[in-house]
Amino acid sequence: MNPEHIVLDVAGDVQLPIVDVLTGCGFITGKSGSGKSNTASVIAEELLDAPAFPRGKPEAERDGKDEPVSVLGRFRRLAKEVLEGP
Repeated sequence: MNPEHIVLDVAGDVQLPIVDVLTGCGFITGKSGSGKSNTASVIAEELLDAPAFPRGKPEAERDGKDEPVSVLGRFRRLAKEVLEGP
């Protein structure tokens, strides 16, 4: 497995380059109920768990107001770190 790619299936046949996912445009299509939202969620989770970004997994990550941080919040922070540096 290439650490600069995220893997989207068990066999490892479907891989996306991390930099392209964070800096490019994507398009997920399908009919109602085909798993578009799930696919987007898997991509976001795989980005957050990518070996290229080792951070560990906090049990309960909180923001400055002691509110839980969403997957979207974690993704935005990850994208900012990749594009601008830590």
